[in-house]
Formats: sequence, structure tokens, C-alpha cells
Amino acid sequence: YGMPVTNQIKGNDSIGVEGPVIGSDENGNFVIAWQQYFGSGINAESDIFFQRFDSFGNKIGINKKVNDDSNYRQQNPDLTVQKEGSFIITWQDNRNLISKLSDDIYMQTYDKNGNKTGINKKVNEDTSRIDIQHHPLISCDTSGRLCIVYNNFNVNANAYDIYCQLYNKDGSKIGNNLFIVTSVEEEFSQAIAKKDNGDFVVGYVENLFIERVQYLLRFTSSGIPIGSKFRVTSQAPFLEKGISDVKIYKDKIFRVWNDERNGNFDIWVLCKSLVVCCGIGVFSFLIGNVVPQKHGIS
Repeated sequence: YGMPVTNQIKGNDSIGVEGPVIGSDENGNFVIAWQQYFGSGINAESDIFFQRFDSFGNKIGINKKVNDDSNYRQQNPDLTVQKEGSFIITWQDNRNLISKLSDDIYMQTYDKNGNKTGINKKVNEDTSRIDIQHHPLISCDTSGRLCIVYNNFNVNANAYDIYCQLYNKDGSKIGNNLFIVTSVEEEFSQAIAKKDNGDFVVGYVENLFIERVQYLLRFTSSGIPIGSKFRVTSQAPFLEKGISDVKIYKDKIFRVWNDERNGNFDIWVLCKSLVVCCGIGVFSFLIGNVVPQKHGIS
């Protein structure tokens, strides 16, 4: 248990990369995607690439570019792989730029052989060219339905909002962009997880000025809220609680986050019932220490 199946594998063929993400199908074949730079200095731009692997870590084909435009900045990819091997990549994209920060969210669907199905599609529906959509995350259920959640920085309101978009397995939209919440703290604050039946959970950090509070919101597969938001932890309320993730296993929600209640930043985990989420946690425990990092819009 825990022994390497393969040696360490280099996925990219060119230098100047960051932000890798990974997903696998039910047979263990996997896909990685990343942001790859070209140019240098203030004029540097970037594209999104991916590479497929079999379950033994052997490359399948070559690095492939995801975005179908050129000479702009694409960054912060995320991906999900369907159980039979088809996959979807989403990313932050400024091809429609007015300024360096007027970004949108795009997605691209692929079949199980790594071939594009259709073209790059814009996820966010807003027409404002000054708002900033960024840091998308994607999740799918066992039937292949998708959900992309992303941050929207509303320049006029000077506040972060969270939106999501639901999709069928073939990449066709289900309804319009769904507003989740406003006044969140920063671009890394959202997280998403889907149940097998399509219901999903969005986690986020809300800025209450005197403290940053972590909440979870539950939704049905059609995007209807289930109950109201609930607070992940009320312990050490005025101390820093940072970047986090959320996962679902059967009827339990797992939430992990950075927490400075003991002086240094530690990693804490909480498990709650997905059905009775407003009750006390099933368990909560400290994992270990981490070094705090500062993040901002890039």
C-alpha cells in the first residue's frame, strides 16, 4: 500500500508551466492539464495544454493545446474526467479583453480519445467588459452531468460573487448562470463537489470584515437550494481561516482548510452529515502545519 506504480513522469514537453490539475476515469487512465507560458516579462501570455496517460503512466499521444485562440492569456485550468474516459477542461480566458483583467470562463469537451467535441464555449453570460471572472472549478456526477463554479469580481460593487453553470453530459447548458452568493473574500474561496445523483455542494469563505467565515451551500441537481447556508466551524471565530476544499462521500461532506487558531497555520478537516448538515460534525481533527501563502488575482 502506498508503493509507487510508476516512476515520476514528466507531463509537459515545453518549459514555463504551472497550475497542473488531474482527473482519472474508472479504469485508472488519467488526464493532466496546465497553464503554459510563451513570451517573457510583462508581455508574457499563456495557453492551456493537456496530456493523456494510461493507468500505468504511459503517455497517450502528445501535449495538446486546449484554447482555440492565440496571443492572449489563458490560466487557472480545472478538469473532470467521465467514468468512460471523456473529459472536460475549464479555464480563465481574456481573449475578449478590454484590460489585462477583463477575463471570462471558457470550457472545452473531449471524447475518450482526446478529440475535441465542438469548440471552446464561454461559460459566463454577463456582457460587462470590466468585471473579472476567474478561477473556475468543475465537477461531474456518475451520469456525466457537469457543474462549473467560478468567481466574478463585480468592479462597480467592489465585491466577489460566486456563480455556477450546470451542463448535460454532452456539454449543452442546463438553464442560465446560477447566482450562488455575494461578498466572498477572495478568488480561491470557492469549492465544489457533486453527488452521484447530481446534487452538489458549494463551499466558500465569506468576508464579514471582522472575520472570514467558511460556509457550505447545498443544491439539487437542477440548481435549487437545499436549506440555507451553514457555517463549517465556529471555533476560534476571529482568527484566519483560508484556502480550502470540499468533497462528498456517500452522505458525508468533508471540508478542509487552513487555520491559525494555534498560532501557526494548520490544516483542519471537518466531516458533517450531508442530510443533517446543520448539526454537529461527525468528526473534526488537525492534520498538520502548513506555511501560509498569499494569493491574489494574477
